[in-house]
Parts: sequence; structure tokens; C-alpha cells
Amino acid sequence: MALIARVYVAAEDFRVTPTVRALAEPSLQVASDARTDPENDAYFFLVGNSRDSFEQALAADHTITDAKRLSGFKSKHLYRLTYSDVALLISPTVTEVGGLTHDATATNNGWMFTLQVPDRDALSTIWDHARDNGIAWDLIELNRGKPLANDTMYGLTDTQRETLMIALEEGYFSEPREATLADLADTLDVSQSAAGGRLRRGLEALLQATLDETP
Repeated sequence: MALIARVYVAAEDFRVTPTVRALAEPSLQVASDARTDPENDAYFFLVGNSRDSFEQALAADHTITDAKRLSGFKSKHLYRLTYSDVALLISPTVTEVGGLTHDATATNNGWMFTLQVPDRDALSTIWDHARDNGIAWDLIELNRGKPLANDTMYGLTDTQRETLMIALEEGYFSEPREATLADLADTLDVSQSAAGGRLRRGLEALLQATLDETP
């Protein structure tokens, strides 16, 4: 059975940490690694915090070279952040050992991760990487259990999430529209019908997950 680990990591050069430490009450979550190179960039949700304060902190963050706001609604905003060469990461090592990152949330000084790894050797490899790079590592909880589904974020599959991310990034939802369905299909290397189906199913799942408030 897979191992499910909750770990706390922190380092001055760990990705986005200077920004996190500059915010009074950080509420930043990794949205997805879909459509990104984990060594270079990722999507993040900013929840509740002031956009101005967040973007000012990003501008001074030496672990980030570029930040692009893709969308926003009320108090939740989606950003694509590009890491600098000095940014410390654990995500590439997690991928190398066959692991998955199911959750990564900012704390006042670092990040709390929920990782799924195949065994203790894999977890040890990630810990060794952290130690060798000066990343503080604290194992909070470790359990054996069934592998966590990798399609639980707002009810989206990886394919649906990737499609929606690309649509946002390329301006499909912009007014005026900056990309057509044909453009998305070309980027995804699928037919227009397939791209349209992914969008419809993804939007339906997203709306059901975020608008259904039935107890």
C-alpha cells in the first residue's frame, strides 16, 4: 500500500517562501502541476489576501522571475509563477521516485505538503534531497493507505484541469476572446470536438464542486 505523508518544509530559497513570509496571513495553494514543468513553474491560488500586497511581495521575491495572473473571482485568484534558478524545490524529486503531491499549502514560514510515495525508500530519497539542499524537513504524519485519487481537485481529472488551465492561459475566456477552440485543440494536439468536450466536462465538474452547497 502507498504511504501518505504530511511534511513541513522551509528554507529562505524554497520556492515562493519570501512572498509567503511577507504576507501577514498567507493563504496560497498550489493549484496544479498540469501543463507545467515542475522544475520551472506552477499554478497557485491566492485566497483572501490582497492582490496588491501579494504582487508587491512577488516582485521582491528572488525565487520568482515572472508572475502572471490568469483569472480571478471575488477573493480567489489564479497565478502562474515561474521559478528562478536559485529556487529550491522538492517536486522534481517527488516525481522521480514515483510520488505525487496532492496538496501544498503555505504556512507563515514555509509549506505543508501532503505526499503519496510508494515506500519508505522513496520518502527517504526526498528527505535526503531536502537535507542536501538546506531545506528544513519535518515529518508531521505518516500513514499507509490506498493511493489517493489524482482527480480530486474540484472534481477535475488531470486532463480536464490541463484543458482549463490552457484555456485560461491562452485567453479563451477573455473578452474579447484571444484564442479559439481550434487554437486550444492545436495546443492540446486533439480534435476540436475533443477539446470542446474536455472544456464542457471540466466546467461542469468545476461548477458542481464550487456551487453545490447542499449539506
